[in-house]
Amino acid sequence: MDNNRTILAVVLIVLMWSGYSLFFAPQQPIQQPAPVAEKKQEQLVEPPASKSAGVNATSHSSVDSVDIADEKVLSVSSDLYDIEISSVGASIKSIVLKKFKEENTPDSAPFTLFKGDNASLYTLKNFGVDGLYLPANLNYRVVGDKNNVKVENGEVTVSFMANAHDLTVIKSYTFYPDNYAFDIKLELTNSSANPVKGRLNLSLVTHWDKDAKSKMYSFVGPVTYIGEKLEEDKPKDLESSPKIYKSDVIWSGYTTKYFLNSINPNQKMDQLFISAGDGFVENSFSSSQLNLLDNEKASFDYTAYFGPKESEFLTASGHQFDKAIDYGFFHPLAKPLMDFLKFFYKYIGNYGIAIILLTV
Repeated sequence: MDNNRTILAVVLIVLMWSGYSLFFAPQQPIQQPAPVAEKKQEQLVEPPASKSAGVNATSHSSVDSVDIADEKVLSVSSDLYDIEISSVGASIKSIVLKKFKEENTPDSAPFTLFKGDNASLYTLKNFGVDGLYLPANLNYRVVGDKNNVKVENGEVTVSFMANAHDLTVIKSYTFYPDNYAFDIKLELTNSSANPVKGRLNLSLVTHWDKDAKSKMYSFVGPVTYIGEKLEEDKPKDLESSPKIYKSDVIWSGYTTKYFLNSINPNQKMDQLFISAGDGFVENSFSSSQLNLLDNEKASFDYTAYFGPKESEFLTASGHQFDKAIDYGFFHPLAKPLMDFLKFFYKYIGNYGIAIILLTV
């Protein structure tokens, strides 16, 4: 009986230590990838067209030359993050996570999860395809003429408005305290007497360092939760052959060992197009075909998550973002044990002692 208990203890210790190493080890110094283009140029060459038959990669991409002469930036701040929203595309310019550090040192700066040094590489841009004129670099104006917004006691919504030929576009972000997820809403109104047709895309752009390699058991790259399966696509493969998902996409994004950038489309999408270019990966969500008549409106809702791969925050954000944590074959056993481990650590502050308590 004692031998059985000893063996069980050893097995549990190994499982806990492996899980700790994978998900809860002290964060290693994380450096932001080098900019893919010089700031002075403020432009990036479009990625080469897809070699896949019948697919034009550039028609699904928001990465193009951008004029930022009239750019304005709105700052959104909470206890968890600082986010800069650019008027160019009403897109995200940078995201800094206040609870994490660039390096594991006391005087380290907060961790920059995303930074678009080149305006063409801002994320959460919208653009039209298949006849819908809505350029990704359209310059919006802030509704209410705000410069700084604080998210403290409740949800806060900021809106941007623009006109693109026959379209009036309103793009809104809703932020919540104590949550890394936020909502995005787009409203398109046909302001002409002629029908407006085409598809609307929302683009998640992520910096990608070609020289960075995934560590054992830690995939780095685009991930898509489709049906009940987590799909991983290697960026190097996407350079020559973009990936298209047609249906049942719950969310898609980009994962590293510790963090997740992702989007959940709250309505059925026509397709998800994932491609890679020179220093970036792009997840592009395409709507079904639009046909807006005179004064007719169409709205699109999304939920974005930009934060740590911690079960507590992922689960609270909903939309099955917690599926980004892949426990593998031992999932039925590993997840509850990890929950217990974090529970003990919350009060003890030492993972070693927490592991020992689980084996008693």
